[in-house]
Amino acid sequence: MNPSELASVMERVVVVGHRYNAVATVTGERAERLVGAGGAESLGPLAGVPLAVKDIVDVAGYRTGVGSRVEVGVDPATRTAPIVEALEGLGAVTVAKANCQEFSYNIVGGESANGRSINPRGEDLVTGGSSNGSAVLVAAGAVPLAVGTDTAGSVRAPAACCGVVGFKPTHGALPAAGVFPLAPSCDTVGLLGADVEIVARAFTGLVGGTRSGADVDEAAVEPRVDASVLAAVEGVSMEAWMDDDERARAWQDVFAKAAELYEPIRRHESYLVTRELLSKQRERMLPRVAERLARGADIGQDAYDAACAEAADLRVRALALLDGEGSAGADFLLTPAFTCQVPTWFEAAADPDISARMIAYTVPFNILGWPAIMVPLRDAAGGLLADGRGGPMSVQVAARPGWDLQLLEFAAGL
Repeated sequence: MNPSELASVMERVVVVGHRYNAVATVTGERAERLVGAGGAESLGPLAGVPLAVKDIVDVAGYRTGVGSRVEVGVDPATRTAPIVEALEGLGAVTVAKANCQEFSYNIVGGESANGRSINPRGEDLVTGGSSNGSAVLVAAGAVPLAVGTDTAGSVRAPAACCGVVGFKPTHGALPAAGVFPLAPSCDTVGLLGADVEIVARAFTGLVGGTRSGADVDEAAVEPRVDASVLAAVEGVSMEAWMDDDERARAWQDVFAKAAELYEPIRRHESYLVTRELLSKQRERMLPRVAERLARGADIGQDAYDAACAEAADLRVRALALLDGEGSAGADFLLTPAFTCQVPTWFEAAADPDISARMIAYTVPFNILGWPAIMVPLRDAAGGLLADGRGGPMSVQVAARPGWDLQLLEFAAGL
């Protein structure tokens, strides 16, 4: 990328950011420094790739806004998060900090001090949260790559709502330093991209291309896929399928238990993270977000510890189910994106269960710590497949911990 090309990119970011309310801060000065006065180009795998960063991630010289009027740290930030530095080291050019749900606390994505972002696939459709601005900027073509975070599906849900790729790596695979937390046991730094290729290129560069978890020659083995919970995507009644398929019922039990355990874990940890802010700056928070955070005070240490112990047991149980016996074993698990279509804002406001329906298939992999990727479905010509009202259709694929690269390879072939 040279200065002239950067100017064009920045103009696009400003226009798209304004049109869809997706940008918290334009990082033009940093982008100019990265490109360099002489237009020297990086030789890295992301050379000249415009990058957006969710506004809970520190970028030196800019406020970390977390979608709030609350002051959460030094303003402006004095250090840049390692994940951003690493991506820039691969050649990426940070052009914006993306709008996000306040404190990353909601899967629908409509609550930010910056105002609601708009879904480029349909203004009446929710964007998903909490990495909504990151997904919108990718979907609208402002950037091909963005950083988000995923605690219950906060990368994958916006990806599904906006028709882009959203990848949550194995828990801890990417550094979380310099990223404002919500529930550290579940928080995972993730990537959103225009396609699997750009996400895979970024992640492979970040981790050095080192595979883990496989003792066989993957190229010589046909991937084993467990699609027992994909019935909803294929137009089959999920309830009928669960009644008829024992393996699908077993997975559904795992998912239900994960959702149950997520509540005390998320609520306890998010309260510990924000209780001082609640004490001193609650009046600056959005009321409904503040109320959710404050409810975490009801979760005692004993209840939290018990949930964590059960989560550890669930990880063992889920891995055994994936491994199966004989031909019942699988390498990858396919699921629908949600238990509903991409909701409209009206439906989200009217349905108190909409959040649960949007995280039913995403939150389990935060509790389990497994890598998972949301991939939009496309027709033979490459166009996005949509439901009857224009909402994107996506499928989620997950794999065992450490199989991030294998998962990305598999997803690239979908």
